[in-house]
Amino acid sequence: MAQPLSLALIPDGNRRYAQKNKLTLPQAYAKGFEKIDQLLEWIKPTEIRTTTLWALSLENLRERGKVEVQALFLLMRNQLERAVKESGNLPCIRFIGRTQLLPTSITERITELERETSGNERRLNIALAYSGREELVRAARQAAEAKERGEITEISEETFQRFLYQPEPVDLLIRTGGVQRTSGFMPWQNAYAENYFSEKLWPEFEKEDFAKALDFYGSTERRFGK
Repeated sequence: MAQPLSLALIPDGNRRYAQKNKLTLPQAYAKGFEKIDQLLEWIKPTEIRTTTLWALSLENLRERGKVEVQALFLLMRNQLERAVKESGNLPCIRFIGRTQLLPTSITERITELERETSGNERRLNIALAYSGREELVRAARQAAEAKERGEITEISEETFQRFLYQPEPVDLLIRTGGVQRTSGFMPWQNAYAENYFSEKLWPEFEKEDFAKALDFYGSTERRFGK
C-alpha cells in the first residue's frame, strides 16, 4: 500500500480538550506537545520524509488573549530547550512563518535548534506565526524582486514555488478536531493533497488514528487534477 512522502498536520482541538477535561489551557497545550513527541515516533517506521506541522497561526498570534499567548510561549520555550538537549534524536527541524514576530527568548532557541538538527535525517517543518495567504504574498514579492535583479527570467509556477517556505508538495494532510477545512494551511503545496479529517481532538489522537489516516491515503487513487 502506498504511503505519503510528505505530510502536513493541523493539530486542532487543544482548547476544546481543556474544556472537555476541565484543564487549564497550559495543561491542555502541554498534552498537545506530548502528542507531537509521539507523532515523531509513529512516523519513524513509515516512508514519510517531510512533515509540516502548524503550531501557531498568524491570526491566533494576533487575536488570542495575551495571557493565553504568553502561556503558550512559556511552554514553547521549555519545549525548545528540551529539544536542543535531545537534538541527536530529532529530525532536521526548520521553523517557517513570521517567526520574527515572536519573542527573542523563542527565536534564539529556534536558531539554536535549527543549527543543532541541521544534519539529521528526515525533516520537520514547524509553522509558527504562519498564514497561507502571507506565504503566497511573500513568495510573489520575492519572485518579483528576483526577476528585477535578473536572477530569474520569468515568474512561472516552477520559479514561483522556489520562494515558498516549503516548496515540496504535500501528499497527505491530516486535521484533527472534527473541523473539515484546511484554513489556508499551505494552499499551494496542498493543491493535490489527500485530506484526512479526524473527529479526535489533538491530545486524544492516537497511533491507531494515525494508522487510519495512512490507510485512507493508501486506498485513494491520486489523479492530480486529471
